Amino acid sequence: RELARLAVPPGSKSYRDLAWLGRLLDSAGLPAEAERALREAISLAPEAIDPWLALARVQRRDLRPEEANRTLTHMADRVTESRRALAIARGHELMGRFDDAELSY
Repeated sequence: RELARLAVPPGSKSYRDLAWLGRLLDSAGLPAEAERALREAISLAPEAIDPWLALARVQRRDLRPEEANRTLTHMADRVTESRRALAIARGHELMGRFDDAELSY
């Protein structure tokens, strides 16, 4: 965790770095810290798909599927129209709704 924090300093303005940090913290079993980093990444780039999906993954893994679904709904509202279908399909996959994902592609 400390090495990851050195790689992404506090106050970073790179949503990609913060999303990476969030995924790393989630993998390390630190969902609350992961969620904070991912929310910060989303605030910097609300149109980016990956931080939203990573946040929903943390919430789903943390046994909060309703919250994960709300996150995916917010994602669909904020990503660009040209990427919306892809974002929705990936969200369905994340939640295990493979038939819905296939229809969205």
